[in-house]
Amino acid sequence: MILFLVGFMGSGKSFMVRRLAAITGLPWRDLDQVIEANEGKFIADIFKTDGESYFRAQERHWLEQTSAELSIVSNSTHHQKGGLRAIISTGGGAPCFGDNMDWMNRHGITVWLNPPLDVLLERLERENIHRPVLEGKHGDALRALVTERLRQRIGFYSQARIVVTAPRPEARDILEMIEHA
Repeated sequence: MILFLVGFMGSGKSFMVRRLAAITGLPWRDLDQVIEANEGKFIADIFKTDGESYFRAQERHWLEQTSAELSIVSNSTHHQKGGLRAIISTGGGAPCFGDNMDWMNRHGITVWLNPPLDVLLERLERENIHRPVLEGKHGDALRALVTERLRQRIGFYSQARIVVTAPRPEARDILEMIEHA
């Protein structure tokens, strides 16, 4: 079974996938990094040159492809307690398009990293330059944008099998939640 990390930008998915992999020894991928490597350009550039529809189609393709590849690789070499075989962190919008969230729930276990809004805002203020959609947004403007996007996406994120609301969760705690799910 594949563990899919979902959540808003700044929720800690890319950080947590590495922590979980370090503890479990499982193979892992950051879906945004997979897309950038295969497209040969940054996500922001894909949006600018090819458009969001193209990006979302690639995102779905690489979600399925990466899941299949990790399942094959991990099938013979990794046997983790609870049936976990690999971990994928998704981009913040991945669960919100097409039937991606339903697909992830059918092919693994989804964990929504959902820290408090103030924690998200603090992280996004620091990482603003690395996120083109946030460019030039600070303070109240950033809060308004994040609040609106979260409102649009919460219905998708809330379909996750496990919800983690701790501001800075421990990887071992997440693994325990999965084991008891």
